[in-house]
Amino acid sequence: MAFTPPVEVLEIVFIFCGPAWHFVLAHTCRRWRDVVAGIRRRHKLPLRTSTPLSVVVRRPHMIRFAFTSGCARQHAVFTAIAAHGCIATWMAAYPQPHDYDPEATALAAAGRGRLEML
Repeated sequence: MAFTPPVEVLEIVFIFCGPAWHFVLAHTCRRWRDVVAGIRRRHKLPLRTSTPLSVVVRRPHMIRFAFTSGCARQHAVFTAIAAHGCIATWMAAYPQPHDYDPEATALAAAGRGRLEML
């Protein structure tokens, strides 16, 4: 028998995760979607959610999903990868090179003090 945590525990965890993760959490199952919707309603946040690129670039499977689902903002993804120091994560997701703007990527990395990552 699978353990299902009570709604109160899920709310504590989801609030701790923050709004940036609400999109991912809400797409896990219907129950979690309802919990996220309740949190967003109480905090007067829009019910429609989106995932910031800072969340996407921290997990190899999320980077793969962004590129395979036809993400039209590939340059923005590379900039976020550099800005958040997630080059190793990107390399784990995609060892082959992709088209990107090296100047914008370098500026993003430098702006966050991550130039050594390049």
